[in-house]
Amino acid sequence: MSMAKHHAKSLIKSLGTITLPIDPYRIAEKGGIEIREDDCEGYSGMLLVVNSQALISIKMSIREYPKKRFTVAHELGHFYIPGHITRETNYFKCNDKDLNTFGRKDNRESEANEFAAELLMPEDIFKEKIKHKNLSYNLLEDLIATFKTSLTATGIRFVDIYEDYALICSENSLIKWFSKGKEFPFFVAANGRLSEDSIAIEFFKGRELSKSFEAVPANCWLDDYKLKEGMEVQELSIALPYYNQVLSFIYAEAYEDDEDGYLEELDGYPKFKR
Repeated sequence: MSMAKHHAKSLIKSLGTITLPIDPYRIAEKGGIEIREDDCEGYSGMLLVVNSQALISIKMSIREYPKKRFTVAHELGHFYIPGHITRETNYFKCNDKDLNTFGRKDNRESEANEFAAELLMPEDIFKEKIKHKNLSYNLLEDLIATFKTSLTATGIRFVDIYEDYALICSENSLIKWFSKGKEFPFFVAANGRLSEDSIAIEFFKGRELSKSFEAVPANCWLDDYKLKEGMEVQELSIALPYYNQVLSFIYAEAYEDDEDGYLEELDGYPKFKR
């Protein structure tokens, strides 16, 4: 277990009975941490610690309350994870890029995001909510309503726990970032313009997106020598019109290696190698 997750779990345990949604504002209040909203520029959230007194400042113009909640939880991560606040470093100013940084080892912003995800969407509870369920638009809506988290944070959490998926964010028809589960078997085409064969590109052409997974050519999202001719992946793309972004969930079942080192389908269907 990572240090960030360990300290988030410890903080949750200290709260006693868990009531969903978990309130990071209440946690900060109990810890004697002041929270205020400011008309700030250059950051979305800030933690400042002076003489053992802590202040969290949140950008007033953040549009969605779930994003404000995650930002508060992120700054709590900087406060509670040992080694973040030191004699040399008594503050953090975190922008939108910092709040979307996941999976990078030895990166304090990534650790703070991992802390926030565990604090707001505890792993055991999240796993129970998705147990025996396939990813769908309706499931994401249910999770967002339960945990009061944004689609982005919820999607990243889902991919982190249900490890067979990748999540790709595109903006202005360009791939901006991606997060993929440990069991996702292929490399994502991380840079460049969206493929004309993707579902996501339809949003940027002014068209409505489907609310269900659809098959698309694998090479419109993936860049991997293991791809076979004609291979398809499943794509569920959800628009975030206010940000001119699309979040695309990709499911790509793997092929087993054959004797020649290539990949082949099993029983007519691609299956994950376990």
